[in-house]
Amino acid sequence: MSCPLWLKPVGDLVLGTERHQRLRVARTLMAAYVYLICMFILLRGAFLGMCKEEHAYALIAYMSVGVTIFYLLLRSGWSCRRKDKGLVIEQSLFAITAIVV
Repeated sequence: MSCPLWLKPVGDLVLGTERHQRLRVARTLMAAYVYLICMFILLRGAFLGMCKEEHAYALIAYMSVGVTIFYLLLRSGWSCRRKDKGLVIEQSLFAITAIVV
């Protein structure tokens, strides 16, 4: 599948150039979109009075920081030194704690 010429440099900047790393980062960004949807749902719930605003903001901050850290760890290549290069276990534990909280 062909993509516009301007899109390749943007993809290289966001995902990296190494094939396996691009795949791991892309999967993490797909999960980030799910977190983003959850953040909007949380904001809506706080707006409707279904949860306390400070709790919603704290959980949104927790999720935002976690997603950013995982992206940076993957994108920087730090995770390539580990056996689990995609940090799957760590990301799963993070997601579970976000759900439980």
